[in-house]
Amino acid sequence: MKPTKLKRHLETKHPQLKNKDESYFKRLATKLKSQQVDFQKHPTVNQKALQASFEVSFLIDKTKKPHNIGEMLILPAAENGFDHARRKVCQFTENNSTIK
Repeated sequence: MKPTKLKRHLETKHPQLKNKDESYFKRLATKLKSQQVDFQKHPTVNQKALQASFEVSFLIDKTKKPHNIGEMLILPAAENGFDHARRKVCQFTENNSTIK
């Protein structure tokens, strides 16, 4: 945007900010960018946990058993067998509604 048009916009649309110095606007822009970066970071599912979930689903499908066997038998067995990895096991869910 041309400086004259930017100045006119500032004076007509934001008259209360007309007397602020340049460092104020730079600080405001930096603050906005940091908020945008924080917003873009979202938790992702661990890729190994997702891969394990797909492999378990595939094995259940190969045996032609009901898909809810994953939540009734396999998931509790994995949780009991691997106490140190309980959080990673609980990251994925095996239930009838997730298998299509």
